[in-house]
Amino acid sequence: MLALLSVGGRVAAASQDSVQGLATVLASARDACAQQAQQAAEGASTANYKAALDLQTAQTQAEMDAQVYGVGHGHRETRDFLSSRLQQASDASVAESQRIADKLSSDKQAVAACVTQAQMQGKADYSAFKADKRHKRAMPEAESLMTAWLTNLGEIDTGHPQGSDASLAAWRSAKTHTELSAL
Repeated sequence: MLALLSVGGRVAAASQDSVQGLATVLASARDACAQQAQQAAEGASTANYKAALDLQTAQTQAEMDAQVYGVGHGHRETRDFLSSRLQQASDASVAESQRIADKLSSDKQAVAACVTQAQMQGKADYSAFKADKRHKRAMPEAESLMTAWLTNLGEIDTGHPQGSDASLAAWRSAKTHTELSAL
């Protein structure tokens, strides 16, 4: 959020200069949200992988402990011991999965808030750009840039940290066109 707010502080100056300035500001806001979504998705994936490995390890440990336990105990007692240990491992895995799901849900909300904040700031930047009469000739390019940006930004979430392939391609194309026009 702070990165987005610091970008917003210098928005007015950058967006008043040119369409490229507007593109730079929009890209910074978009990239901050995309990075946040990517980190959340990677964190959840890593946590789920680790939880699966921990469950396998706990199950293997329970089986090994049951073999040792079985040396001095009967078959039924050993089976009950193993069943109890496997249930403990399963319960721990379920609790960890719920913790991961809760964290991902929280991260999804943070990404959605980032996207909403970026959209509001981007629209304000675009309005300021549009209000400047010096940019009248650049408005079709700015409109195309803004449309591609809003479409792509609206699709960013933890499931699609970069948005859809089509909207990402459209955003990159509009941004590249803007950069080339500035040369």
